[in-house]
Amino acid sequence: HGEKVTRESARVAYSAGPPLAGTVATDYSWEHSPYEVYDPDSVDPNATDLPALNFTWEDFETATRYAVWIESGDDILEPTPSEDLVAGPHRFDHFVAMLGVEYTVVVRAWNYWNESVMVNTTFIRPTMEVNADGTYPVIGLPDVLGPEETAVGLHLLIPQLTFLSINPTKVLQFRTINVTDSDPDPCDWSTELSKCTRMNFHIEVPDEDFVVFKQPIRLQFTFGDAGWVDGYRQPELRYWEAYHEEWRPASATCKPDQVNDRWNTELKTYEISICHLSQFAVFAQFYSAPVAAPAVLLEHPESYDQPVVFAIIAASVAACGLFCCICYLVTMQPHKKARRAVAYDDLGIRPVPLRLPHRGLEMPLGYDPGSPPPLPPLLSPASQDGDVVRPWAGGQDMMPLPGMAEDIQLSLEDE
Repeated sequence: HGEKVTRESARVAYSAGPPLAGTVATDYSWEHSPYEVYDPDSVDPNATDLPALNFTWEDFETATRYAVWIESGDDILEPTPSEDLVAGPHRFDHFVAMLGVEYTVVVRAWNYWNESVMVNTTFIRPTMEVNADGTYPVIGLPDVLGPEETAVGLHLLIPQLTFLSINPTKVLQFRTINVTDSDPDPCDWSTELSKCTRMNFHIEVPDEDFVVFKQPIRLQFTFGDAGWVDGYRQPELRYWEAYHEEWRPASATCKPDQVNDRWNTELKTYEISICHLSQFAVFAQFYSAPVAAPAVLLEHPESYDQPVVFAIIAASVAACGLFCCICYLVTMQPHKKARRAVAYDDLGIRPVPLRLPHRGLEMPLGYDPGSPPPLPPLLSPASQDGDVVRPWAGGQDMMPLPGMAEDIQLSLEDE
């Protein structure tokens, strides 16, 4: 009947809702210290920019872009959320995970129409195992988060022969408590006098249910001036008593003579000894601080710079020297006078005239050089008297000195 038929078509796209919620996984890597116990095969030797936290996610159907970030409490940690990720995985370099802190890893996915879905998961620092046989007396542990949201240094002090010989495993394991995995939350026992903090962790021995120490180990917390500002409170480490379900002071785990519980208000360091293993947490315990007495400044006496002082000192030194000289003269001179010359007889030595007689002769007056020389005086051995040689007056025992006449004759011929 001449009717005109027209056809029009259009493609309509509609959204079935935000992307499907997928799964999120994390992997934390860090540089291991020499005192750590770990599997070398699990470490990537080419890894850089450590420590680092890796994100992976999958199964976010219809998602076209993503944002990832980390939360701790009410704070969003750096880096800030990013919305320009089109695929995973993603890595946060130089991310330092603290011991005792539960982090929330968040992934948000958008579809084409800007509809989004968020998925979060809990991340805690992986377990750290250290050699506790005494080879390393001081071990640096990961930092913990203090009450002022600052990093608090934590060190483990291990003496020699800490473990009993019957315990072959000399390894200590440190891990963060996991409240979502039935670990008790210290803040459930927080009061006005004893407030909880975020410093909490487990200390265990791998594959051991009961461990006995020969000597206590010690934990040292370094807060710094900005890490602890409340002057009416001080830190107190407590352990979880599972049987009675209560928190007790960690110092009660040791004998009284082994307790080391010190809080240094000047350096803001806290040191505590423990003698058995459990879950531990630090509470801020209230103490009525006494009013500190004002510091008394002692005046330093002025130095002496007057010439009179130095003149007196010089005169005193001169007087002492003169006194010493007088004492020397008085005591030593009488001894010198009492000494006498040592004679040859005292030493058993014959006098020189007896050992080497005089070779020359005195000629009498009127002596004729052409006539034979007179004979020398004869000596008698019995006439010796010390150093004096006397001529012998004569007798049957007269004995000329051997070789004397010949020596005189030779002497005269030489002249």
